[in-house]
Amino acid sequence: MGEAILAINAGTSSVGLTVFDLQNPPRKIATAKVASITAPPQTFQYSHGANKKRQEIDEKLETPQAAFKYLLTHFLHDAELKIVSSKDDIAYICHRVVHGGDFDHEAVITTDSFEYLEALQDLAPLHNTASLDIIRTCLDEIPRAKSVAYFDTTFHQSIPEYIKTYPIHQDVAKSNWLRKYGFHGISYRFISRSVAEFLEKPLETTNIIALHLGSGASICAIKNGKSFDTS
Repeated sequence: MGEAILAINAGTSSVGLTVFDLQNPPRKIATAKVASITAPPQTFQYSHGANKKRQEIDEKLETPQAAFKYLLTHFLHDAELKIVSSKDDIAYICHRVVHGGDFDHEAVITTDSFEYLEALQDLAPLHNTASLDIIRTCLDEIPRAKSVAYFDTTFHQSIPEYIKTYPIHQDVAKSNWLRKYGFHGISYRFISRSVAEFLEKPLETTNIIALHLGSGASICAIKNGKSFDTS
């Protein structure tokens, strides 16, 4: 079994990879990112110890899937990155997936879970398509690693029914998967835990209003450490 964890954050215009070891807690070893996939010039960033670089990419990477392969190749060709000298050194692959539907926890990628995520693509066509393309590539090219999906929507499963339900006919809503799901949940989970730690109080008694501000933005009311409402 390999000794590395590969974490993948696939967006519509960028793909980021991070290598961790299997320590408890895992230690970050190296990071790589391709940015501006859809709005050249594309840039490549790499960091492993003293080896740090940022440069424009000569070849054009047409898709997030192509960017993933480009980044993985750089990891494998870094002679100093001995923890991933081959694909067989990767034990786990952790995928950030924007939309997980009704999943209230992370999901190991199996035939059933992959088909379920494929059915959700209309709810997040740009993000989920990129993630699923990369998951498919990992299953084909790194078959010995266990792929696990972590969803932005999971954190928001605690939103009460009366808040997440849209005021439309419920037969229409249910047949079309229409309700408030919430996004940026991985970010909000991190924020809530970090704030609780900073305030030296239990997560279960932490109440905050948090904002995620990036290329996408949202706001979340966190009550007793759980998502209560979100934009």
